[in-house]
Amino acid sequence: MSNLAAKPQTPREYLAAGEAAFENGDKAVGCILFWKAVESTFAGLAESNGLDLNRNTLSQVARAIDEKQGLELHYLGGLSIGQSMKHNAEFDYMGPNELEMVMNGVRKFVLKHA
Repeated sequence: MSNLAAKPQTPREYLAAGEAAFENGDKAVGCILFWKAVESTFAGLAESNGLDLNRNTLSQVARAIDEKQGLELHYLGGLSIGQSMKHNAEFDYMGPNELEMVMNGVRKFVLKHA
């Protein structure tokens, strides 16, 4: 898991690798890779919005972009669903329906913003 999750990839590559992990039955790796897709999406969003990740947390980046674009919790919500995947990898608390719903949210967010 660590080699695949640590290898620098684009958000879409992380997403595709996560899909493959889920198809192979490795839910923990799939969740981590979906999280990596969201995390790397935010790295790109931070850069394109002139925000420094060395000085801002992902949450601060999300809030700043929401404020800049006049949106209410859009980017912060995208970050939240990504973090849900990260936490599910650690604690395996989501049932199949909830996991699929969160996976769909991650897919939509990454594909729209990456």
